[in-house]
Amino acid sequence: METIENIVEDIMLVKTKDDVISYRGSLFNATRKWWHAKKEKVKQADYVMAIVDNIVREVYKPDKRTWHLEIDTGKDILSFPGDRWVFGIQDDSDDGEYCKSMLAPDSIRKKYIGKKLGKAYQLTNQLAVRYSF
Repeated sequence: METIENIVEDIMLVKTKDDVISYRGSLFNATRKWWHAKKEKVKQADYVMAIVDNIVREVYKPDKRTWHLEIDTGKDILSFPGDRWVFGIQDDSDDGEYCKSMLAPDSIRKKYIGKKLGKAYQLTNQLAVRYSF
């Protein structure tokens, strides 16, 4: 499997797990919501990578106007009390029209999907969000 050693785009890498994907109904919904992050970083990211087991599963290009804070009530499979970042305005399946509108261009997706993150970008149990910039 090819390894990603250098990411030149401004990307927010988000780690999720298969049980979270199943609970939230899609990879898109498991990736798009409830992340603790700094506003400046979130607003700088042009893309969001969905990472499962340090392998890129998808790359999204959220409309920056849709980033917003939501209060996590702690009733989700992942409990993060307090304000958390979300992109997008609705839940959707991975094959739904809204999700498709958030996919990164094919040139970016082909560059990363199915590849393993190099050591500089790997996410740990304690680190669910990382940035390429």
